[in-house]
Amino acid sequence: LIGVTACRIVKLSLEHGFCSESAVGLQIYGQVILNNQKDVEGCLKWCHTALCLVKSLGAKQMIPRVTVNVYVFAFWKEPLQAKIESLKENHGELLMAGDMVA
Repeated sequence: LIGVTACRIVKLSLEHGFCSESAVGLQIYGQVILNNQKDVEGCLKWCHTALCLVKSLGAKQMIPRVTVNVYVFAFWKEPLQAKIESLKENHGELLMAGDMVA
């Protein structure tokens, strides 16, 4: 069901334009690619696309959330320990943005 939701978000974004919340759909789509096709590169491509989207839109409240997902999915390519300092910094940014969920 999450794959259908991700596809729907991406489709709506393509039809009506992208917004900062479109990045969540792009990242979920990447996660579905990883889970179904075991395509780590494809997953990271979609996650980085989402990050580029929120940065280009200037969506400051979404940048930390999207960034943490990029770091989490990147552990398939490099050890999570290599990103620990970046994750700590990102956690602080999430708290500053008022995001207690991510």
